[in-house]
Amino acid sequence: MRLHFVTHCLLLSTILTIGTKGETFHLLLSKSRELSSLKSGHKSLTTEPPNNIESEKLNVQIEHILYTSRTGHFIGNTEFDHQSAILRHAASLDSDFLHVKIREYYKFLSYNSLRLKLEADLQSRIAVTESYLQAEKIGDKCRAFYQNQKWELRRALNEPNFLKSHKLRLHSEKCPHKQTEDSEETEEDEDFCLFCTNWFPFKK
Repeated sequence: MRLHFVTHCLLLSTILTIGTKGETFHLLLSKSRELSSLKSGHKSLTTEPPNNIESEKLNVQIEHILYTSRTGHFIGNTEFDHQSAILRHAASLDSDFLHVKIREYYKFLSYNSLRLKLEADLQSRIAVTESYLQAEKIGDKCRAFYQNQKWELRRALNEPNFLKSHKLRLHSEKCPHKQTEDSEETEEDEDFCLFCTNWFPFKK
């Protein structure tokens, strides 16, 4: 409304001060152009481009996820540090790279979700190996087998996701040897008796 009022005032003053029709027309034209540019400049100052608004909103979301994602076994995890650095760099870009920010934001969400799931699966398998190791009559071979499993699974907690997945598959099998000491001794006795039969075939 104020711009319209200013426009009318300027046009009226111009008409009153200029006498000839030709001069009035040219002056009116120039004043009209000045006011048009003034109006467009006023709009550009009051209206922020949509990309800037979306970019700022996304920056807030990125800062939030970078803070809340620091759970689980993220300390000493080089892959987590690398993925976080990529997302932090994306947040520093201006609104012209909004598509990059969106892409890296969802890539980080996917990575971190998988990381936490794999860590939970590793913890579950570690608990299983500990239950085997607490058995009273577990054989020496199986004890060594599960101790190695537990050590490898714990190491995997701070490793990249592809190693987490690989070690989880590799170390989720049961001991291939006899589970208890009694059965282990029985197995050895059977092997010795078979050896005696083959080499000392005594007949009554």
